Amino acid sequence: SQHPSLRTGAAHLVAEICQNNEYCQDKLVQEGFLELLCNQLDSDDDEACRVKALYSISCLCRDYTPGREAFSKLDGWSIVVRAILSDIPKLRTKGCFFLGVACDDNPKTVEELARMGLVQQLASILQVPLELTHEHVLRLLLTLVQHSQDARREAIDPALGIESALKDRLVEGQGKDEFRESVAHITNLMKLCSTKDD
Repeated sequence: SQHPSLRTGAAHLVAEICQNNEYCQDKLVQEGFLELLCNQLDSDDDEACRVKALYSISCLCRDYTPGREAFSKLDGWSIVVRAILSDIPKLRTKGCFFLGVACDDNPKTVEELARMGLVQQLASILQVPLELTHEHVLRLLLTLVQHSQDARREAIDPALGIESALKDRLVEGQGKDEFRESVAHITNLMKLCSTKDD
């Protein structure tokens, strides 16, 4: 549709009818809705349309292995990573949450995202001064490092500069209530990525 409100509404409707409903998830995946939603997330001009597309994709894939596998075949993880790297806070927050849940649900997803270089992508976001979306970036990075030796090896590589970025972000966040969760994630990451015991 040429009308963003219709695209947004359609994506929202897909999300609502398929969330935790395997029958609807199956039918919508078979009918090619994932591909349409991936295109909407990746290339729609309207921010709200992209956010709703991500919500719908999350509902189609969550707790539904065939949906997650179809999404992976569409290179969907890369599309979500591009959304996270955008300057749109809602896309970054929701994208990180979706990938974190996907990682918690399936060890294969963790390894797939680690192979794609997600650690490096997340590290690049953390090079700028601390902001509220960093909480979700840090949580996702922590999930990867906790569940993947490859991700941990990449995170401790001095060339990536994660350690110095984490130290800087820690200084910026300490003592500020709005960054409490970020500080906790940074502290845990610094412990996991410490090379002193290696």
